[in-house]
Amino acid sequence: MALRDNLLPVANTLRAKAEAFGVRRYSVTVRQRTWSGGRPGLGTMTPTDLTLSPRPRVRAVSSREIAASGGTFTQGDLRIGPITPSNGAGVGYTAAQLAPDVSSANGDVMYVLVGDDGTTVARLVDRPSVDRSLGWFVVVRPTRETP
Repeated sequence: MALRDNLLPVANTLRAKAEAFGVRRYSVTVRQRTWSGGRPGLGTMTPTDLTLSPRPRVRAVSSREIAASGGTFTQGDLRIGPITPSNGAGVGYTAAQLAPDVSSANGDVMYVLVGDDGTTVARLVDRPSVDRSLGWFVVVRPTRETP
């Protein structure tokens, strides 16, 4: 086992401590919806929720990140992370869990953020990326949808 794999549970424990101190204000749920009617909005919706634990940090993307994104990010986008990557032993999340494949025409994915200021529904802007080797980050864009 690599040193990184051994450090991931430690990083996850430290992130849980931050949650216990109340500095992680948002509960983040990745909601994958499947529609029986062949495309989103038609038929019966079946949700599959994955609530991230421990709670990740949620913040607005900076003007520096917007400039470096080449037009991908805009003012108002949110950066979620760090999220502990999977170590294969039950700790953390994979990129597929954070951005489920909805290539079939009858599914969609949303992020539901519940915090002090209410509930925000957001859509993934860019695929999950690893910043430093102990954390995933995702960027989402709030929408006017309801969860």
